[in-house]
Amino acid sequence: MKRLLLGLAMLLIFLQTQAQSDIQELAFDTSFVFTDLQLALKNASQVRHLNLSRKNLRAFPLELAALPNLISLDLSRNRIKTIPDTIATLKALEVLNLSRNGMDELNAAIGELSSLTTLIISRNNLVFIPTSFGKLKHLSYLDLWDNNLSTLPDELAELKELKILDLRGILFSQTEHERFKALVPNANVLLSPSCNCKN
Repeated sequence: MKRLLLGLAMLLIFLQTQAQSDIQELAFDTSFVFTDLQLALKNASQVRHLNLSRKNLRAFPLELAALPNLISLDLSRNRIKTIPDTIATLKALEVLNLSRNGMDELNAAIGELSSLTTLIISRNNLVFIPTSFGKLKHLSYLDLWDNNLSTLPDELAELKELKILDLRGILFSQTEHERFKALVPNANVLLSPSCNCKN
């Protein structure tokens, strides 16, 4: 019986050690996507991708500032209403998904994310886009689909690398349609049919 108990104890220790080793190995895999914030924080310097979609978050996790090498962040389908200034610390961030959060406004600090190439903020309640977005020089994909926008800032003309601008699900006049296409002539601007409205 003593040998059996000793054997079981040794097996348990082995399994725990192996589990920790597997986590560490995955953490060093730059393609690994973390889905647990606490686990990510324990491996902060190794985290490249973090998916916190559908976590019922009611606030932007301030702890994200401790992830200096974060490349992609998915916070979609939560209840995050505001974005703090600390988002500007995520200098390595290339992909940010904030869709389906019910946000009414965006923090201008997002414009400080100089490495950003993809920004998805569809299906919110946004009524304006910060002029600071014009500083996102490497942005190639901007998804604003299904918001409450009435216009876009002239500063978007600075987005020389923009390839896709998605504005579907938003009512704009034909005049605004033409203006948007002129703002970003090298981008594919996706639009719903125009309305007889004054933007």
